[in-house]
Amino acid sequence: MHSELLSDDDLAEIKRRVERATPGPWIHASEGIIETKNPHRRILAMACRGSDRVIPSLPVADNGAFISHARTDIQRLIAEVERLRAMLNGHVKHD
Repeated sequence: MHSELLSDDDLAEIKRRVERATPGPWIHASEGIIETKNPHRRILAMACRGSDRVIPSLPVADNGAFISHARTDIQRLIAEVERLRAMLNGHVKHD
């Protein structure tokens, strides 16, 4: 996890990645399959279970839920960061 503050440039780059990604919402359609939620559903990603022989098994359902919500969660987080920054900027006194 980064301990650095999120700069305006960092936030802008995250926003650009969101805007370039396949539009949401995305859904965790079945065991690890992440699809677009539209009439022409398309697979975007797959959360793999793994193999106990190579790596420990992965929590497919939890990973699928995280990935499928990432598209809309990140949009909401960006909006909240922008809202909070706007509030702070409106209340900062300049000497």
